[in-house]
Amino acid sequence: EAAVGSLDFQESYKVKFLNFFCAEGATVAYGVKLETEPTKDVVIKTNITLVQPDENATVLDPPVLRPDPSELTFNASNWNVHQRIKLTCVQNRVDHDANKFEIVHWIVTEDVEYNKIDQTILAIVDAADDDSAGVELAENNGLTTLKAGDGTTDYIKLLRLMSRPVHDVTLRVDITSPDVTATPSTIIVPKDDWRNVSRSIKLSIVSDNPTGGNPDIKIHTVTLDKKYSALPPIDFIATVATDK
Repeated sequence: EAAVGSLDFQESYKVKFLNFFCAEGATVAYGVKLETEPTKDVVIKTNITLVQPDENATVLDPPVLRPDPSELTFNASNWNVHQRIKLTCVQNRVDHDANKFEIVHWIVTEDVEYNKIDQTILAIVDAADDDSAGVELAENNGLTTLKAGDGTTDYIKLLRLMSRPVHDVTLRVDITSPDVTATPSTIIVPKDDWRNVSRSIKLSIVSDNPTGGNPDIKIHTVTLDKKYSALPPIDFIATVATDK
């Protein structure tokens, strides 16, 4: 957990401000207490708003900051003792930008003096992401030479996506040579199956008289997910050998 801050409410109200940094999956905490004894129970409630959303995950899968507890109750016996609120940046496995949460606290009470406080106390949490969009391939997946007439084939082995997309992702293979074909030429990865793609793309010679050379093979990520659609294509080079 990160450092604990102190946030005091008082009748002679003076704005106090807290600013925290929280990595995804981590927690931060701060304390709240009253500075004068109340005549009635004083409840401090929290309201958390994502104020700096990124366009990739704003609606479909926004980051979440979870308070524990979401409210505190003070009375004559505990008013001057700090009570802790722990904030958890929930892990969501989605690649999103750094985000900012605003935490507004307000008072609910029948205490006459505390009920006069019409301002709120503010805390800001800057939340960092730890996920990156990408396609993981099998290790040692180098391409061998494809030779006409001997049935040589090779495989590109796809293991998984590196983060959870907010839309399905299509992997499309483009080859610059008519002598080489990819089977399948497209693979659709449902967004909920991102951890286990486990598919192979077969590369084969389809011409009896290939021109030879080193055709460029690219795998493109086609999707409405803005992080995956922005990825550069994955490049491979195959060598096509001829008998000439």
